Amino acid sequence: MINSLHTNKAEAVENLSNSELKSLLSNRTETDSNKLEAFRRLRYKQARDLPKLSLEILHGNKADRNLKAEVVNFLAPADKNKYIKVLSRHLAQEDDLTVKSQIVRVLGERGNVSDLRVLDKIRDVDTASAKSFIAYRYGISKNLWPKTDVVEYKGIKRNFKLITRTLDQAQKNHLTEDRNNPIPVHTLPDVELTCQRQVIHIHRAKAIEENSDWGKIIQTPQIPFQFYCKHYSTPMLSHYLMIHPADEHNKFHINIVRPSGRQIYSGIGQLKKGKIYFSVFTVVGSKMPPIKVQGDYEPKSKAFNFTEAFSALDVKNGEKRVPTPID
Repeated sequence: MINSLHTNKAEAVENLSNSELKSLLSNRTETDSNKLEAFRRLRYKQARDLPKLSLEILHGNKADRNLKAEVVNFLAPADKNKYIKVLSRHLAQEDDLTVKSQIVRVLGERGNVSDLRVLDKIRDVDTASAKSFIAYRYGISKNLWPKTDVVEYKGIKRNFKLITRTLDQAQKNHLTEDRNNPIPVHTLPDVELTCQRQVIHIHRAKAIEENSDWGKIIQTPQIPFQFYCKHYSTPMLSHYLMIHPADEHNKFHINIVRPSGRQIYSGIGQLKKGKIYFSVFTVVGSKMPPIKVQGDYEPKSKAFNFTEAFSALDVKNGEKRVPTPID
């Protein structure tokens, strides 16, 4: 059956046993695309020795870059982040820039403070976003997002609706089935936000849940929220909301960033009389339309209230105002 893969790859791989799939992966004459499909099939079948096989592929010199990148994605969350240190040690040894960039991204999502030193030594791929993710996650006042220019909002009064509702426990539990959480320090969502038919779930950081004193929270870099958009049937991580202190008392900078490290929105927040007031605008160069969103967040009720939501994006016949992002 292995010899027939060249003619009907997808169907043939699906019908292979685990041992046949592993043989395919070690076959030097097999195509890279077939090996990638074989690995994905083993991952789908949750093969017990896949971590061991993955490490062999990672440290091998002849594996295709796409297969190696797939291996990195598999190892990142495996066994409760057991292999993050392995990926960190391997980073400097990896020659392929695509694979190297993928490891850098994983370290940003799951690495710890010691990985900042590892990332500092890397020169041939961009590590700035990864170092920022670690800094905000651990409250380190270094490698923070710089002040960014925002698109000048010229008062275009095209209002769009932002509808929120608080989720009960049953609704939260229902969301656990498909949830894939790259940064495993956030709770299930408390709030569901609907923005022109796009459903977004807002997750609160566990550290925020355990510490209700926002006067202290805003004094250090944090990732208090992350947003999931429903992509087809599966919720997908879409944005991180990151904050760090501003010069003025009780104010803080807001950066809304994609997992790829692209800054999309930037703004300012202020703690006043127990509420968080915020205003957010589109970042210059983000490829998103100019917006202006203002509102407040009530920590006790975990509720968002949007007082202004304006966009410069035209809509026709009820189409979504939020375009497909380009990352």
